[in-house]
Amino acid sequence: MIDKSNITAEMIEQARHADLGEYFKRNGYEVEQRRNELHIKGYGGLYINTDTNEWYCFSQADKRGGRNAVNCLTDILGMDFKTAVSELVGYSYARPVSYNRTTYTVPEKKEAKHLTAQTM
Repeated sequence: MIDKSNITAEMIEQARHADLGEYFKRNGYEVEQRRNELHIKGYGGLYINTDTNEWYCFSQADKRGGRNAVNCLTDILGMDFKTAVSELVGYSYARPVSYNRTTYTVPEKKEAKHLTAQTM
C-alpha cells in the first residue's frame, strides 16, 4: 500500500487511461459482454465501449459518461479521487491488491432431528 499523498502526476495520467473493462472484470463485478460493449450489472445502465474505453451510464442524467477512467470510478462508484487513482494503477487503500475475487457461501441449514418414542 502507498500513502495517498504519494500520488504522482504519472500515476494520475496512467489511471485516466486505464482499461475500465479490465478493471471491472478483475475486481469481480458482474459484467456482460456484447461485441465491443461491456455492461456492468447493478449500476443502472453502466456501459463501457471496450474499443474506445468510453463509458456511459443511462441512469445518471447529470453524469452521462466520458473517456476518463478516474471520473467513472468517482462519479459512478463514489470513490474519492486518490482512491480511484490508486485502484486504477493497481494499488488499493481499502484492501490488499488482489485480482481474484473470493466468494463466501452460506452453509445450508441442517434439518433438526425430531425425537420420537422409538429413538429415545
